[in-house]
Amino acid sequence: FILTKWFSTKRGIAVGILLMASSFGGAVFPPLAGLGLGSIGWRNTALILTAAAAVLLLVPLWLWVRNHPAEVGQHPDGQKPQEDSRPGDEPVGVKLREALASPRFYLLAVATGSMWFCIVGIIAHQPIYFRNDIGLSAEQLGTVTGTLFFFGLIGKVLFGALSDRFRKDRIMLLAILNLTAGSLILRYTDGSITQIYTYAAVYGIGFSGVFTMIQLLIADYYQGQSYGKILGVMTCIDTLAGSSAIAILGKIKVTSGSYMSAFNVLVMVCLAATVCVLILNWMGSPKRAVPAPA
Repeated sequence: FILTKWFSTKRGIAVGILLMASSFGGAVFPPLAGLGLGSIGWRNTALILTAAAAVLLLVPLWLWVRNHPAEVGQHPDGQKPQEDSRPGDEPVGVKLREALASPRFYLLAVATGSMWFCIVGIIAHQPIYFRNDIGLSAEQLGTVTGTLFFFGLIGKVLFGALSDRFRKDRIMLLAILNLTAGSLILRYTDGSITQIYTYAAVYGIGFSGVFTMIQLLIADYYQGQSYGKILGVMTCIDTLAGSSAIAILGKIKVTSGSYMSAFNVLVMVCLAATVCVLILNWMGSPKRAVPAPA
């Protein structure tokens, strides 16, 4: 949300670079956690990682983060403003009630909710599946998770850069297809380490691309004075979808005795998201937001 106020013309690559931080953390901390579990125990490992996360979160927020470039006398993209604009001016854009009355909003909500269902579901259940069903050690599990997030670094920058050159709904479709391919590899893996790392690479690029494009597509559709409200509603939907995935996939695993049925559900949900984004592509780009009158 904050970054969309600072960047416009190069928003995709800016968001991709920013979101790299989460994948970088995912690539670094799981292997460290795996080493810690084997040497100093889970309690000490958890305390050390929690303290490191707190410092890395709070210090930048306190010292450097600002809500809007106008707070430091700048303008988005570092460009000079138009003569009739003022620092902090926001486009009118689509209002929340208008968004709630449009089919586009619900297609996007179903698509992003479905993708969060798949992302959170995999992240939550992947360790259990690989450890209990496949038989990976704690160190191997940490390395596989680190690999997934390492390729997430690539996906976020790649899809962010592509979104600056091509229509964002089309790049979103590409990201979903990548996510679906990763889900299929996981579903049909025979447990070989080569297939597991292939899954980690493909799914890592796919989930990070989807994560990046969700932010960019919502901003592209609804940038304006109501963007924060609309983003909040979308985020609530995505959070509910992600949290429900943990419970639903776990229930399927317990009921069927295998993760295969749960992975079938993930693939079907990915396909549902694909259909929604295909329709969004067919509908075309929305009308651009216009600046509010001074």
